[in-house]
Amino acid sequence: MNRADAPIATYENFLQLSDRLTTELDRFTDLMRANKSVLDQVGQYTEHVDSTSIQIKAQVQEVLKAWTQADQTAAQAAQLAYKSAFEGVRSSLHTVTQELARSVRANDEAAVRIKKSQKFIYWSAFGCMAASFFAVFAASYFASSRPSAIDDQIRLNAAGYERIFNNANTDDRRRLNELLQAPRVKADKTR
Repeated sequence: MNRADAPIATYENFLQLSDRLTTELDRFTDLMRANKSVLDQVGQYTEHVDSTSIQIKAQVQEVLKAWTQADQTAAQAAQLAYKSAFEGVRSSLHTVTQELARSVRANDEAAVRIKKSQKFIYWSAFGCMAASFFAVFAASYFASSRPSAIDDQIRLNAAGYERIFNNANTDDRRRLNELLQAPRVKADKTR
């Protein structure tokens, strides 16, 4: 095994995990854009409710004008004005009520969509974070489970020494033992 293999393999794993993380982030961005469009729709529904309330206010002012004018006219004119104003308010309230009910349904649907998308975003973000955590954990585990090049070199040197020692005569064995003990003595003297 070459010393450069472990860092290259770890770097390749890192690149693969980075690509997967980028893909998940792109999906997350797309979901955020979809949520923005839902929020834009909610804003439009709110504007529609505001314009409907302005219409109601204008019609109420018209009714108030009709009532004040009815006090100044004769009893018969007052009754006709009252009837026409009541019919106008009733028909306008009926229309406004229908529009308001439609708007409320649309707002409720938008709120349900927003809640669903929020849950999906939360779970997506949690999933991305969990996947990233597990990917980093797995990469660290696999990187640490491989034997290092230094361990392999030490084993190779030990096997070579054992072979030399086994093939040596008694004088050579004695010299080899002295050579092995000499660094320890020097290390002990430096202390």
